[in-house]
Amino acid sequence: MCPLCRVAHKADREYMWQFSEEGFGNEATMEALARARGFCTEHADMLRRIDVAMKSMLGISTIYVELFAGSPGLCFPHFELVWASGGTSQARQLILDVQRRAVAVILDDLREFIRKEGVESKHEPKSTEQDAWQRAIALTAGWPAPPESASIPETHPLQAG
Repeated sequence: MCPLCRVAHKADREYMWQFSEEGFGNEATMEALARARGFCTEHADMLRRIDVAMKSMLGISTIYVELFAGSPGLCFPHFELVWASGGTSQARQLILDVQRRAVAVILDDLREFIRKEGVESKHEPKSTEQDAWQRAIALTAGWPAPPESASIPETHPLQAG
C-alpha cells in the first residue's frame, strides 16, 4: 500500500473509532453530521464495520433515522419497492411520514412556482420553488436531483471554515 494512503487510512480509522466511541453522544458532532447528510459511502461502511465488531448498531441507526426523517423522500419507483418489501409497522410509518412530507413540500413549491409565474407576481424574488418542477420529476420518475437545487446547500457543511 502507498505510504500516504496508509497514513490517510489510519487517520480515517482512528477518527471513525473515536466517533464510534464519543461522537454519538456529542450534540455538535451529530448536528454537523446531519448537516453533511451523513458519511460518504466509504466512511459509512467503515463505521458499519466498527459497529458490527462492537455488536452495537444503535449509534449508526440513530444517525440514519435522523437523516432519513429529514430527507427529501424516495422517488416513487423506489418508494414502491421499499413499501412492497414490508417491514415493521413502525418502519413503514416512518417511510410513509417522510414520503408524505416530501410530496407536500414539492406540491407547495410547485404551487408557489405557478403563482410566481403569473403576471401579477412575476416581480417577486424567486426562492426554493424555482426548481420545484425538476424535483417533482425526480420524485415521480426517479431522475437524479438537479445538481444545483435551490433547496439543497451548495457546499458541504463540514468543508466550510
